[in-house]
Amino acid sequence: DDEGGAYQATRHLIDLGHRNIGILSGPTHWPSNRRRVQGYSRALAEAGLSCPTIYEDRTTIESGQEAFAQLLKQSPDITAVCAVNDSMAIGAIRAAQAIGLSVPGDLSVVGFDDIDWAKLNHPPLTTVNIPKWQMGAEAARRLMAILADPDLAPTDLIISVRLVERASTAAL
Repeated sequence: DDEGGAYQATRHLIDLGHRNIGILSGPTHWPSNRRRVQGYSRALAEAGLSCPTIYEDRTTIESGQEAFAQLLKQSPDITAVCAVNDSMAIGAIRAAQAIGLSVPGDLSVVGFDDIDWAKLNHPPLTTVNIPKWQMGAEAARRLMAILADPDLAPTDLIISVRLVERASTAAL
């Protein structure tokens, strides 16, 4: 549930009192990025806030650093960042720390995916956990069903995600 997870992440920041929240996204042609930006944007719109969005061609730590630098130039009063994945979020944290910003003291950051590095980062990253094992099991079940009946109609299955609160976010 890319959109729902991004919505949860953004609501978390809004509930902490943040009003200047930027979004770091990857390529717009990736459906997951589009859905995640939609979730962020929906939460911000419901709160009456606008969202500066920075798009990058990649979703890496380095592109997260570059995107955060662009975001800060565009919106120097930013207090929180949502990233479409944990690598970009970690890049934003590194870029913020490199210029003397404290995370979460000066800037709260939320990622998406809950990769292994998320909990090992300094500070540990608040992120949206995707149940990867369950996704694999569902994909295997669907593949077995298609093998048994190749004429099965396509289906959409949305698997719930959950926000994992760690130390990269704080109240204003």
